Amino acid sequence: MKTLILILSTIVSISLCQSPDQVIRIPQGYVGGFLVGKIRTFYNIPFAKPPVGSLRFRKPAPLPDAPQWQGIRDATTYGPLCHQDDALLPVSEDCLQLNIWSPLNATNLPVMVFVHGGAFTSGGGQYYSGRQQSQRDVVVVSINYRLGAFGFIGAYDLIKEDPSTGNYGILDQLEAFKWINKNIHLFGGDASQVTAYGESAGAISLAIHLVSPVTPKNLFHRVIIQSAGSLYKTTNATIPNAELNYQLLKSNLNCTDLSCMRNRTAADINFHQSKYPFIPIIDNVVLTKGIFTSVRKGEYKNMNIIVGTTSNEMSLWTCPKYDYKISESMLVQILTETFGEYVVQEIYKFYKRVDFEEPIDMLNAILSDSVLHCPSRYFGRLFSSNQEFTYQYTFDYGIKYLFNSCFKATHASELPILFPDQLVFRQYNLTKAEETMSNDMLDSWATFAKTGIPTSTSLKWEKYNAETDYETKISVPGEAEVRSGYYKNVCSLWDRVEPE
Repeated sequence: MKTLILILSTIVSISLCQSPDQVIRIPQGYVGGFLVGKIRTFYNIPFAKPPVGSLRFRKPAPLPDAPQWQGIRDATTYGPLCHQDDALLPVSEDCLQLNIWSPLNATNLPVMVFVHGGAFTSGGGQYYSGRQQSQRDVVVVSINYRLGAFGFIGAYDLIKEDPSTGNYGILDQLEAFKWINKNIHLFGGDASQVTAYGESAGAISLAIHLVSPVTPKNLFHRVIIQSAGSLYKTTNATIPNAELNYQLLKSNLNCTDLSCMRNRTAADINFHQSKYPFIPIIDNVVLTKGIFTSVRKGEYKNMNIIVGTTSNEMSLWTCPKYDYKISESMLVQILTETFGEYVVQEIYKFYKRVDFEEPIDMLNAILSDSVLHCPSRYFGRLFSSNQEFTYQYTFDYGIKYLFNSCFKATHASELPILFPDQLVFRQYNLTKAEETMSNDMLDSWATFAKTGIPTSTSLKWEKYNAETDYETKISVPGEAEVRSGYYKNVCSLWDRVEPE
C-alpha cells in the first residue's frame, strides 16, 4: 500500500475548506460538519483519548460520555494521520479520529465502516471518501488506528502493565466500533446493521476481529474482506517475535526502559520503527491462535461475508522491484529463494503450461496465487461450511492511467473504483465503462450492507460453497461474469507444495 501511495503522490490535490453548516451534539460536545448535495460530512471526530505521554504503547482509553470541548468542534477538515512515513497529510500521535458521511435526514440507515490498509505501517481513513457509497442510503464511517510501533509494539515489559500487548492498533479499531455502536444513531445510522469492510491490512484486521475473544459479537453484523494478504502467515507471529523488535527499537532509541521510550519524541520513534516489522501478534488476549486455526475450530463470529482479491495482486511490489522485467533464469532463481529448491520445479512446470507474455507475468501469477488468491479462497471456503451467504470475487481490471501494463489489476486496484472520489485518486475521471463498474460495485456493497446479499444492475453474484466454487469476476461491462472452479487446480497445487 505504501508503494501505491508513493506512485500516486504526485496527483494529490487537497482543498477541504468548508464552513460548518451541519451541527450535531454527541456526548463529548457539538461537532460542526458540512453538506454537499444531500450528503452530510463530518471529519476528525475523536473516538478515544489521545494515546500520548503515559498512554503511549497502551490499549486505547475510552472517551468519557461528558463534554470534552467548548463550543462547536470543527468537523469540516481532516484530522492528522497516525505516524508513518511518506504521508500525504500531517501526522500526529493524536490521531484516533473517524469520519462520517450520512444522507440528509437519515434515520436508522445501515452503517458501513471502512478499515484502511497499508501493511499496518501507513494509510488512514482520510484517504477514503464515503460520499459516493453514502448516496446508496447508507451511513459510511472511515477510521484511523495506530500504525507501526505505536500500534503494534509487543513486549514482556508491556505485559507487566496489561495482559494484552502488540495489538494496540486492533484495539483502536475495536474502540472505534464501540463508539459507532453507541453514537451512530445521532448521524442517522442503525447500530444493529453494521457492515465492516476493509482492504489489505484492514481486511486482515477484520479477520482478526472475527476470531478475537475481545471483540463482541454485536459490533458488526456483516463483513467484506478485500485482499487480505497471507492470512495464515501474517497472524502467526508471537510475543517472542515482538520482543525482539521491541529490544531492537529500544536500543535504537538509546533507552533502557519503557519510561524512556514514552519520553522520546514521536518523530524519533517513527524514524526508527520502519526498520522492524511491527504487525499483529498472538498475544493470548486479542489473538489466542492463528486465524485459520480459530475458524477451523468454529471459534469465530458467523455472519454473511464477501471475500475477494484482485487478479494480479503482487505486481504492486514485483514490477517496481524488478524494473518491470526479469529473465527466465532470474525467475527460477527468485522462485528457488522464495519456495525452496525441493518444490520450485513442480511450481515452475505447473505455471509453464500457461502462455505468459513475460517471465515477470508468471512471477506475478505465482506470488499472487500463493500469497492472496488461495489463502482468501480457503478462508471463504472455511466460512461457507457454516454460512450459506458466503460470496467470493476477483477484481480483474487495472486503470491504465494509474498503472502500466506490468501491474494490470494489482493490489488495491479496486479502490479507485470503490472510492471514485478518494483523496489520492480524485483527479482521475472514470470512463463510462469504469463508471458502470464503479456503480455496480458500490451497489453490490450497499445491498450487501442492507440485506446480506450483494446485488446490482449488471454484476451478478452466486453464493459460494465447496461444491459450486462460484466467484464473481468484477470488471467492465461485457467482461464481468460468475465463474466456477477458476482457482481449483492452482490452489490444489499450493495446498500440496505450501500447506499452512
